[in-house]
Amino acid sequence: MTPKAQEAVPTASSSNRDPSLPSRPGPRVRRARTGLIALGASAAILFSLALLTAQSAPYREWRFSRQRLSTLEREWARSQTDPIFLYYFGLRLNREGRYTQADPVLRQAVGFDPESPRLRDEWAKALLGSGLATAAFAELWQFVGSHPDSAAGHFSLGKYYYTQNSRGHAQQELERSVALDGRQAEVWLFLSEAADSLGNKERAKEAATRAVALEPRGGQYHLLLASLLAQSPSPKPAGTEYRAAVELMPRNALAHQQYAHFLLDVSSDVADHALAVAQARDAVALDPTNYLSFLILGRALQASGQPGPAVTPLTQAASLSTDDPAPALELARLEQAQGHADIAKR
Repeated sequence: MTPKAQEAVPTASSSNRDPSLPSRPGPRVRRARTGLIALGASAAILFSLALLTAQSAPYREWRFSRQRLSTLEREWARSQTDPIFLYYFGLRLNREGRYTQADPVLRQAVGFDPESPRLRDEWAKALLGSGLATAAFAELWQFVGSHPDSAAGHFSLGKYYYTQNSRGHAQQELERSVALDGRQAEVWLFLSEAADSLGNKERAKEAATRAVALEPRGGQYHLLLASLLAQSPSPKPAGTEYRAAVELMPRNALAHQQYAHFLLDVSSDVADHALAVAQARDAVALDPTNYLSFLILGRALQASGQPGPAVTPLTQAASLSTDDPAPALELARLEQAQGHADIAKR
């Protein structure tokens, strides 16, 4: 066939193609479209994951646990069927002392999640704060009865007994709690205090020691153990625990007060008496309403050979004390020793 004849023969790509049809996209356009589809699918997946995350229990725990009471109050309308939200809302109300408002919130939460020991515990606090001790006992007793192997349930009931000065029942429930799960320092703290109130000093020290081991950064645990060791025949080890307590709780007036008192009681060393003065000064600075801190400061100053400066804190202690004659007697002895008989008599 001649070249001209070849030119006259139509090809499939030219004459057989319907001109009304759109042209087929090239490879570059097809890749772009595929990328857009994949991007859209990824966005949809990410949105679904974000939605699921926002609805998940861990996320709601994280979110509500960090919100202030005012924010939780605004959340009420859309989250009042969520027991996690209701728990933190009730918790915040309890901490603000708004027990009568917390009661129905936590009651509703228990209705949605009756198996939660933390909801029972917080509800009991609201009931106790509202003056409904019998109702608090009933709901805790019912929970422990239906959950006999719940360490948290026995702990809540033990705390209830402790607040009601039923220390024997408190120790019984707290012993049951640590037998089921001995990993919570707070349970050992309550057990130690219950045992101590019943005169069981050895068990109290054992429990306080366990609490410190579980929470070595908990100043209140060191303070409790220190106070128990200070009552023992060999009180010296209490000093280590008192030092840990004031280091971990530098803003706690009671820790400084007790440490100063301990130093005066167990030591005749000049350096310890100077330290007692410093600790007592910290105590009165942190809580200027506590007469015992002023009394201890006055005694520490006298022990440090400063009877003159001791008059001021002892006078303040006597003025703050309403029913304890110790500050006035201490002040009278000091004035008598300085030759101020008239002032001492007064």
